[in-house]
Amino acid sequence: MVTDSVNSSSSATKPRKGTILFEERDELWWLSGSHLRRARSLLQLRCFGENVGFDPNDAWGYAKLLVEEGLQVELRRRDKTYSLTNRLRLSDRSPVMSRVVWLDPDLLLPTDHLQRLAQQVACGRYPGHQLVARLREPLSHGDTSALGEFGRVFVYQVGAEPLYEVDWELTTVPPDIFEALTVAAFNGNHKVPCHLVLPKGRRMGAQAKQRPPLPTDRTPSGRGQMRLLF
Repeated sequence: MVTDSVNSSSSATKPRKGTILFEERDELWWLSGSHLRRARSLLQLRCFGENVGFDPNDAWGYAKLLVEEGLQVELRRRDKTYSLTNRLRLSDRSPVMSRVVWLDPDLLLPTDHLQRLAQQVACGRYPGHQLVARLREPLSHGDTSALGEFGRVFVYQVGAEPLYEVDWELTTVPPDIFEALTVAAFNGNHKVPCHLVLPKGRRMGAQAKQRPPLPTDRTPSGRGQMRLLF
């Protein structure tokens, strides 16, 4: 569904010249001004305002169509900007052998960090509290398809302990959405869907065609992800 608005301006940093920007505000993704004018004919939108908002599913579909037309598309969420074009190109690269695993959130982020974020969500002070609420339901049902619009999380096991690092070269989920996903899982006592790959140094030669072994089932150490890139 398309929603017109005359008051949807943003003071965030301007996108790079030649890109089309979708910006999230109030749980909708907005095309505004020159971005809307460039996209209108390509997407055959029937609208006449300067700002148009889409629900997440429609926005994702339109953004992918624009990328397929050869345009640079960027997404902005809470003053962080991501190139959808680059992320889709990453996902189209030669696949790395992986297996889907559901991991406890404290294997991905430190327990004390998750507890602090959970308190912020409970008090309404977490910037992505609406996203956390939205992610809770598909996590409770183990619904990976509902999480697909955000991309995929790739991880590899570190050492013999059940400790994991996010492989940010392969992961197509933006870091802030990864954090919200992990917090939603922690709050609801759910697991996080991930794609387990071999460590980078073991993805060569014959080993590149091997699926990584299933993760060992041990008590979480609580240390989780050792670095979170923003």
